[in-house]
Formats: sequence, C-alpha cells, structure tokens
Amino acid sequence: MADEPENLTLKLLREIRDKQNQFEEKQNRFEAEQERFASLLGKVADAVTQIATTQERHSEVLAQHSALLGKLYEIQQNNGARLNVIEGRLAIIEKHTGLVKA
Repeated sequence: MADEPENLTLKLLREIRDKQNQFEEKQNRFEAEQERFASLLGKVADAVTQIATTQERHSEVLAQHSALLGKLYEIQQNNGARLNVIEGRLAIIEKHTGLVKA
C-alpha cells in the first residue's frame, strides 16, 4: 500500500508539471503575438505619419497652384482689356482710312 500514494503523488506532480509547461507555451505564444501586434502598430503609426505629411505637402502645393491660377486669371483679364483697347484703336484707324464702311 505504500506504493500507491507515492505513485499517485508522482502522477499528480507530473500532471501539474505538464499543465505548467502548457501554460508557459501559451504564454510564450501570447508574448510573440504581442510583439507582432506591436510591430504592426508601429508600422500603422508610421503610415499615418507619412499620410499626414503627404497631405500637408499636397495642401501647400494646392495653395501654390491656387495662387498661380489667380495670377494667371488676373493676367488674362489684363490682356483681354488691352486687346479691347487695341481693337478699338484699330477700328478707329480703319474708319479714318476708309478701309471699312462706317
């Protein structure tokens, strides 16, 4: 009878050791997954930073293009006014020289 409690104790100790090993394996896998997740979070954070930087650059470029477009519009308006003056003077010259019927 002395063998039975000792064997039962050894059996329980082995079961406890197996469960502890299983728990440690699960914990190691969990830690590895946490590291991968942290790595992914870092990559996402970098991507968000790059997108924000790109958006800022695009905003600056858009502002510059808007300013240039405004200048071009102003130049076109001025050139249109100058052409009207030139056409008016040409009409007066044509009228005085008799090139067109008045």
